Amino acid sequence: MHPINYANFKNTSNMKNEELEKVLAIAEQWTKAPYDAETQAAVKAMIEAEDKTELIDSFYRTLEFGTGGLRGLMGPGTNRMNQYIVAQATQGYANYLLKVQREGGFTTLKGDTVSVVVGHDCRNNGRLFAETVAAVFAANGIKVYLFESLRPTPEVSFAIRHLSAQGGVNVTASHNPKEYNGYKAYWDDGAQVLAPHDKGIIDEGNKVKATDIKFQGNKELIQIIGEDVDKVYLDAVHTVMIDPEVVKRHADLKIVYTPIHGCGRVLIPSALADWGFTNVNCVAEQMIKDGNFPTVESPNPEERKTMLQAMECAALFGESDAVLEYFVSFIFNFFNLRFSIRFTIYIIITISSHINKFCPFVFFCLAYLSKTITRQIHKVKGIVIDSIIV
Repeated sequence: MHPINYANFKNTSNMKNEELEKVLAIAEQWTKAPYDAETQAAVKAMIEAEDKTELIDSFYRTLEFGTGGLRGLMGPGTNRMNQYIVAQATQGYANYLLKVQREGGFTTLKGDTVSVVVGHDCRNNGRLFAETVAAVFAANGIKVYLFESLRPTPEVSFAIRHLSAQGGVNVTASHNPKEYNGYKAYWDDGAQVLAPHDKGIIDEGNKVKATDIKFQGNKELIQIIGEDVDKVYLDAVHTVMIDPEVVKRHADLKIVYTPIHGCGRVLIPSALADWGFTNVNCVAEQMIKDGNFPTVESPNPEERKTMLQAMECAALFGESDAVLEYFVSFIFNFFNLRFSIRFTIYIIITISSHINKFCPFVFFCLAYLSKTITRQIHKVKGIVIDSIIV
């Protein structure tokens, strides 16, 4: 191990010497196999750097698998999102799934093989992490349905139930800055894991050591899915239309849509067209998949400045009736053989002199609107709708 020179540690006055030694000891493990050459080089650079702040922050703890999963900055280290921490979490999840199977705890299991659905969004390393998750599950004898490319989180939830899977993982960090990524875990009902399963997964994950992780997946257990599930999903969305006649009367409603470089681009234009809307205008520059979100300061659509390009696009073709902001979440909950649909929809409705023209559409969209709408009124010329349940 490198000799410890405490004079090189900055911003560490609150850390005891033994804690600093522990950080270096853990970091040293990452400078050799099974960690890849790039990771080893990055950790060595942190160890050798005069300022050890980054080293300490990367290794002073292990990124915690909390309720729902993981989320953190990407990079090498135990306190970062990387393929090794993702693999460790997945090994713990796999162990718990197989434990529940042995105890006969699944009612959705068909045959003897546990299955899961794995997806990811547009964020950097998303595909790498998703393939890592799939490989670890498959190496543990678990059937994996892996989406061919990025998909919205709700479709992963839908696919779990549609395919009668026992769980699932979506690699996503929602609206966090570009430096982040995350790992959301789901159960057989398509919802994020809750008690007692969350604690069970955490307990199993805490037992996993690097040498316990099975990285080499059985490729025969990994099935790529995509358009086949998309079609079923969109068909299900179409069935919840409250009043088709309203849509027909306002089919030419002027709509601007932006996925902000994210996964909504895969389904939303098609969904709107399927519903009958004929005047949908997408923000072309933001329809390009990019985990760096180059056209915005933040990928959070709740921030008005994030929507500036969409508003500019609306201005190009005159008075706009609606700007759909991150129209992403069609969350299906299958309960007692009935679908209840939760739409999480961010939408700006631009106030215009023709407000009466689209009032029916507003009432159509805002059925059972959350009470929080009153808190979402912007000082700008618009209303932000946080969520609706239909």
